[in-house]
Amino acid sequence: MERLRWHYQHSQPWRPDLPGEFELMTWLQEKPACEPFSADLAPDYVLDQLIQLVTFVPPRQDFFGISDARPYERVQVMIDETAHLSSKAVGRLLQDVYKIRHLNLLQFKLFITSTYQKLVKDMAAVREGRVNVYRLPAWEDRDLREMLYLRLLGWMEGEPVGGDDNWAQQIPDEYLRREAKPTFIEQIVEGAQRCQAMESKLAAPIHALRIARGLVAACAGVWESHPPPLGRDDIKQLINLYWHTEQEEKDADISKSPA
Repeated sequence: MERLRWHYQHSQPWRPDLPGEFELMTWLQEKPACEPFSADLAPDYVLDQLIQLVTFVPPRQDFFGISDARPYERVQVMIDETAHLSSKAVGRLLQDVYKIRHLNLLQFKLFITSTYQKLVKDMAAVREGRVNVYRLPAWEDRDLREMLYLRLLGWMEGEPVGGDDNWAQQIPDEYLRREAKPTFIEQIVEGAQRCQAMESKLAAPIHALRIARGLVAACAGVWESHPPPLGRDDIKQLINLYWHTEQEEKDADISKSPA
């Protein structure tokens, strides 16, 4: 427990507060009676000790004798959103991750866009096979349609939505015009696949969900500029507006990206 408090005070988590845990927070913030580690530890040693805190628990006595109570075999760190970093920052991140490869109980998975394909391939660790590289396949249209359908079923607790995955047919005519229903899902999928021109093809499901939520909200009357019932042109205009907003946010992120 003293090790836990030491790590909390020296490597405080991103969200340090636990609402409703007043006693625990008070204890974590108190000065420990004794320091389990010295004050001048190397960062990689501190990280190693933190990993062991998660992966190792002293054996406990049960009805059948001594048993191993270790709950986790290793710590796996997955890093995403690297598209918001500069090439220099991505290169530094790859180097730093490789430097701590000797920590056997720690595994890293980095998700980076194809923009940095050459940067990764030129790394000595990749060329020599010491770092595995896997290229994720792009999402196909049928995958996006199925994903949207399954997400809807999840929200409806498994209730049937009709004879096929064209759930747009279930939207009443006063919210979505009949002529727009047969192509409603196709327009969402095509709109999501426009991410290929801006960023990684792997982001398509995220945009499909966002566009679908936005269009369903528009059917409910959220957008004053496009009141229901929505037609094909309304759907097209809203998808164009979505991508216009996305491009503005992307440009703003690039301007703020660390060197």
